[in-house]
Amino acid sequence: MRKKVDDRIRTLIENGVKTRHRSMFVIVGDRYHDQIVNLHYILSKAVTKSRPTVLWCYKNKLELSSHKKKRAKQVKRLMQSGLHDREKVDPLSLFLETAGLTYCLYKDSERILGNTFGMCILQDFEALTPNLLARSIETVEGGGLILLLIRSLSSLTSLYTMVMSLNIRTTMFVQDVHERFRTESHAEPTGRFNERFLLSLASCKACIVMDDELNVLPISSHMKSITPVPVKEDSEGLSEAEQDLKNLKEELVDDFPVGPLIKKCCTLDQGKAVITFLDSILDKTLKSTVALLAARGRGKSAALGLAIAGAIAAGYSNIFVTAPSPENVKTLFDFACKGFDALDYKEHIDFDVVRSTNPEFKKATVRINIYKQHRQTIQYIQPHEHEKLSQVELLVVDEAAAIPLPVVKSLLGPYLVFLSSTVNGYEGTGRSLSLKLIQQLEQQSQPSAQSVEGPKSGYLFKKIELSESIRYASGDPIESWLHGLLCLDATNAVPKLSGTSTNFISAGPVDESKNQLPDILCVIQVALEGQISRKSALKSLSTGRQPPGDQIPWKFSEQFQDTVFPTFSGARIVRIATHPSAMKLGYGSQAVQLLTRYYEGQFAPISEMDYDEVETSPVRVTEAAKKSSVTGEHTCMVLKPLNNDEVETSASVELGFLGPFCQDFRLRFIELLGHTFHIMEYKLAMSILDPKIKFMELESGTTTFDGFVDSIKEMLSFYDMKRLEAYANNLADYHMILDIARKLARLYFQEKLPVTLSYAQASVLLCIGLQGRGISDIEGQMGLERQQILSLFIKAMKKFSKYLNNIDAKEIESSMPRLREIEMQPNDIAMEEDLKRAARQAEEQMKPDMEGVLDPEMLQQYAIGANFDNALQNNDGKIPSGGLVSVKSSRSKTESKGGKKRNRSDRDEKKKSKH
Repeated sequence: MRKKVDDRIRTLIENGVKTRHRSMFVIVGDRYHDQIVNLHYILSKAVTKSRPTVLWCYKNKLELSSHKKKRAKQVKRLMQSGLHDREKVDPLSLFLETAGLTYCLYKDSERILGNTFGMCILQDFEALTPNLLARSIETVEGGGLILLLIRSLSSLTSLYTMVMSLNIRTTMFVQDVHERFRTESHAEPTGRFNERFLLSLASCKACIVMDDELNVLPISSHMKSITPVPVKEDSEGLSEAEQDLKNLKEELVDDFPVGPLIKKCCTLDQGKAVITFLDSILDKTLKSTVALLAARGRGKSAALGLAIAGAIAAGYSNIFVTAPSPENVKTLFDFACKGFDALDYKEHIDFDVVRSTNPEFKKATVRINIYKQHRQTIQYIQPHEHEKLSQVELLVVDEAAAIPLPVVKSLLGPYLVFLSSTVNGYEGTGRSLSLKLIQQLEQQSQPSAQSVEGPKSGYLFKKIELSESIRYASGDPIESWLHGLLCLDATNAVPKLSGTSTNFISAGPVDESKNQLPDILCVIQVALEGQISRKSALKSLSTGRQPPGDQIPWKFSEQFQDTVFPTFSGARIVRIATHPSAMKLGYGSQAVQLLTRYYEGQFAPISEMDYDEVETSPVRVTEAAKKSSVTGEHTCMVLKPLNNDEVETSASVELGFLGPFCQDFRLRFIELLGHTFHIMEYKLAMSILDPKIKFMELESGTTTFDGFVDSIKEMLSFYDMKRLEAYANNLADYHMILDIARKLARLYFQEKLPVTLSYAQASVLLCIGLQGRGISDIEGQMGLERQQILSLFIKAMKKFSKYLNNIDAKEIESSMPRLREIEMQPNDIAMEEDLKRAARQAEEQMKPDMEGVLDPEMLQQYAIGANFDNALQNNDGKIPSGGLVSVKSSRSKTESKGGKKRNRSDRDEKKKSKH
C-alpha cells in the first residue's frame, strides 16, 4: 500500500543537504527496516553527489545478515518455500546490496574513528553510552542522516524506566548498565539520563520523532514549523574566512610543494595547519613535535595526509603512520594520494598503494611505495610496535587520544613527530593527552628546559588548533545538541552521575529568586558506599566475583581478604573539579577538609572555620599492581578514618582500625618496588612510603624489637658485614654491596633500622636498594651527577655500618663475664673523726714496738768501741762543721778479715743452731 510521506520529513532532509547540516530521525517501532530504505532513498535524491554510504551500529545481533553468501542462502530458502518472487525486487535487499553498508559492533566502535559516512543507523538504544553516541554521530558528514531505532513502547515516557544494557567484552555476558549502580544499600537507581535524553530531543530543531510508518509524533512545537530554507543563488558570495582562504591559495600558488597542496584545503584553519606542518618538514629538525588538536570533523586527518605528501616531495624516505586501527587512517591515506595527484604523481607509475590482506582490517591501506625520486615508503604500524622506529624520519600519530598514554610516550623519539588527536572528552584519553603529554612537551620546549642538558632537552614543540568545521557547516544543530546533552568535556559517567541515588554533588546555598548561577570554585562528586553484610562479603570472597558498585569496600575486601571492612559505611570521592582559573590554589584540598568536617558532624558556619588548621594526612592502604589500559597509571586507594563515636578505636593505635592494613600495604609496596613499580618516580614512591628518616639518639641507641640481632645475622652474614665495612672505608666498589643495599633498604623503610638519613640519602637508597636502578638512570631522575649520587650512597652505607658495628659490640659486651660489683655503703661517722680514731689505733699498735726498739740494752749492741772524748780532743773538743767524727777502730786487720770469712765449722754451727 502506497502512502504519502509527511512533507516535514522530506523538507528536513533537503534543508540539511542545502545547509550542510545533519538531521536526526528517531524511529519507534519494530518494522523500521522499510523506513530506513525510504529515508536513504530520499537522501540520495536530495544530494547531488554519489549515493551516501551507511554506517550500521548494533550491540550483538543485527537481525539481518551482513554477509552476501548468507543472504543468498536465505533468498534460496525463501524461493524453495515459495515465499520469494523473483520478478519482485525486495527494497531492503536492494538497499543492502547497493548502499555500501559498514557494520560495526558497539564494542568495536574505535575502528570507525577517522571515517566519514552519509548515514548512521544506531540500533539497540539500550546499549548506547555517551561515548558510543558521540563517537558514531560525529562520523556523519554535513547533510547526512542519523537514525535512532527504538523498539515499540507504550509511550515515550517508558524510556524513563527502560533497562539499559551493556555488552561487556571481558566477561562475555550482557550486563544491565543500571546494575552497576545498584548496591546492597541502594537498590533502585533513578533513570534521569533517559529522561534527560528524551527532553533533549524536544529541544533539537533538527530532530523528528516518528513511528515505523513515518507518522510524526508531536513531542515539540518546532516540528510544526519546518519550512524549506532559501537557496543561496550568488555562487560568488564568500564569507570572510572563505575569502581569506582564497587569498592564501593565490599567494602560495607558485611555491612548491606548498602551493599545490594548499589548493586541497577546505578551510583557512586547515590551510594554516598544512603550512605549519610543511615548515617543520622543510626545516628537517630532529626532536621536533607538532600537535594538531581539534574537535571532530575539522579535517585533522586530511591535513596530515597532505603534509605526508609534502614530506615525500621534500625527500623524506621513511615515514611511519600509526593509529589504533588501519581503518582509522583511511582518510589520511586518501588525502596523501590526493596530495600526490596535486604534485603530478601518477599511481602505478610513481607510486603504488598496498592494502592489507588481514580480513579484520577490511582491505585498509597499510603502505604506499613511491619510486619517482628514489625509494620512499609510507608504512602503517601498530602503536605498540615502537621498536620498528629505528630508521624513521617522520612519524605521524593519528587519533592519539584513543591510544594509551604510555604507548604514545614510547613512540616519541629523536625524529619529527606529528600528533593528531580529538581532545573533546569522549575519545579515549583526551584530557590525559592534553593535560599530561602536551603540557610536558610544552615544558620541555621552554628555553629554561632547553638549557638543562639531558635526554629530553632540545625539543621543539608546536601546537595547532582547528576550530572551523569541514565535515559539516558551522552552526550544526546536532553538534550543539550533543554538547548540551552529554557535556562532552566530561567522562563516560554522565548516566552514572544522573542515574544513581548514591552519587550527589554538594553545593552552597543558592538564592533562587535571582536568575543567575553563583561562582563555583570547586565541585566534589561523592558516592555513598558500604553497609554490606558479612554474608555477602564471604560469598564474594568464596566465588572470586565482585558485585557491581561499592568500589572501595569490594576492592578492600579483595586486597586484604577481609570481611569486616565492607560492613562500614563511607563516602568515596569520585572526582574533584576545580575552576580552571583557580587551579593549584588549594581549593581542592580545602573542599576535602570541609567534606570531612561535614561527615564528622563538625560543620560550622564558614565565618567560624579556621582555614589554617593542619590537615590530617590520609592513609594509603592499597595500590593496584596492574596499570590502567587507558592512562598507563596505577590506581591508589586512599582512606581517611573519620572521628566518629560509632567506631571504636584503640588509643594506642595511631591510625585506628586502619593501622594493620596500612602496615601490610607498606610491606607489599616495598616488595613491589623492585618489580611492578621499578620505574615509578622516586618522589612519588617516597611520598607513598612517607618513611621516618630522622631518629633521636635514644631511638638510635636501642633496638626496635626483640631478636633484632638474630634477624640481622640471618640476613647479613659475617662476610656481608666485612664487605659493607670495606665499602664504608672506601676499599671496595659499590657493585660489591648492591645485594646488601637491598636488604638494608628493606629494613630501613620498614623502620627497623633507626638510622638518621637525609632526604636525598634516603631517596638514593630507595632507587638503588628497592628499585634496582642504575646510576645513569638515577642521574636523569634526580638531576645529580654520578659522583654526587655515589657520595650520598656511601654516606648512608657508612651510617648503617657504624650502627650495625655498635650493635655487634653491644652483643659481644653482653656475652662477656662481668666483675662482681661491690656495694658501697656510706660511713656513719665524719671523716675527721674517722681519721683521728685511725691515728689513735695506729699509735697504740706502734707503742709496744717502739718501746722495744728504744731499750738501752738493746741499743748497746750498736755502740762504737772507741773513746769519744779522745776523738773530740783532736778538734778542740768541738764537733766538726760537717758533723762527722773519725774514730780509730780498735780491731786489727786480721780480725777484720777473719770476720769477713767464716770457716766451715762456723757455718755448720749456725745451721745446727737454726735447727
